Amino acid sequence: MTGLLEGSVVKKEDGKTVLQTKQISSYPQKSILGEYIRKRLGVEKEDPMTMKDLDEYGRTSIDVYLLGEGIYYFDFSNK
Repeated sequence: MTGLLEGSVVKKEDGKTVLQTKQISSYPQKSILGEYIRKRLGVEKEDPMTMKDLDEYGRTSIDVYLLGEGIYYFDFSNK
């Protein structure tokens, strides 16, 4: 799946001001990522995704790792 890092927020790290990405999406259709996550959680398209669904899956976040220039690994495996 091809993804995008979108939006930014200004944060202070070690006394320095840095821009940090605040959201992820799939490309070319933003719905692909949501469909993938719903499938992993077992949530139907017409049902809302809740914190309970995430808790039961075992994840409430997606870890992002920089592998190389412009190449990231996203981990949403259940722990």
